[in-house]
Amino acid sequence: MAAFVLLFHVSSVVAHEGCLCLFTSPTSYVHCANIAMFVPTYLSLMYLRCGGHDGITGAEFMIENRSDQVIFLASSWNPDTIQNGDVATGISVAFTAECYGAGQSQIWIGNIQIISLGAPPGWVLKVVGDPRSLEGDGLNISICGGTKPMQPVLGGWFIADQGACPSTESWSWGAIKSLYDK
Repeated sequence: MAAFVLLFHVSSVVAHEGCLCLFTSPTSYVHCANIAMFVPTYLSLMYLRCGGHDGITGAEFMIENRSDQVIFLASSWNPDTIQNGDVATGISVAFTAECYGAGQSQIWIGNIQIISLGAPPGWVLKVVGDPRSLEGDGLNISICGGTKPMQPVLGGWFIADQGACPSTESWSWGAIKSLYDK
């Protein structure tokens, strides 16, 4: 029985269509940085494809803010999208093209502007599921073709760690461990 449970958990971790992640820019994979207090800062929300389907038609997610001293100021979205909701409470983003990003391994969805009002180093923003969703945990993309079915993705996070990103080993273990913190 224990082997069956372990196998079930491992297969559910592997079954995803990529990741929705926050980075310092649409051209970097930097997920942590020194964020100056009282300076509005943009973070880029990106979809990173992980094999499987080519192109997407939309995404649904929420950004969990783990500090009451960090606030969302504004969002600017890919001009080829329509949005419904808010990043802090749950949002759906739909691309106006039939199949957006075909042939690309990463797709820029939008920028989220934040400001730190004195948050201590180590505050975190995490991409999680849209609580309004009717599909799985609400952290999904819709893939191209047919009925544009929703597929689960992993959620990334951004850490304001005063420029000291965690080591690769602890970061990887943290990413795996966070999958079970639901």
